[in-house]
Amino acid sequence: MGVHDYRNIIFLTGVGLIIGGLCVFGYQGFQWLQTGFWPRIDIGGLWLWFGFAEPNFTSPWVQKMALGVRSLPLSLIIATFGIFLSLVVFWRHRA
Repeated sequence: MGVHDYRNIIFLTGVGLIIGGLCVFGYQGFQWLQTGFWPRIDIGGLWLWFGFAEPNFTSPWVQKMALGVRSLPLSLIIATFGIFLSLVVFWRHRA
């Protein structure tokens, strides 16, 4: 596999992550239309779904930061990471 093949794989992974983030957002919107309640899907929920333990830090400010990161919306983080991957590959390809 050449460098261009890896670029294509990374670019398509980024596009897939963007679509995945939009799908999570669409699922939330669909649930809202059905029930009138917006389901909160955050990174912490995915963390627990994978079976990881709750993070427990001895430092209070690190614990607060970890809880803040875990409360970020999953759809936003997935889509942002996908956009980042796609743009990096696009910019590197143009250089």
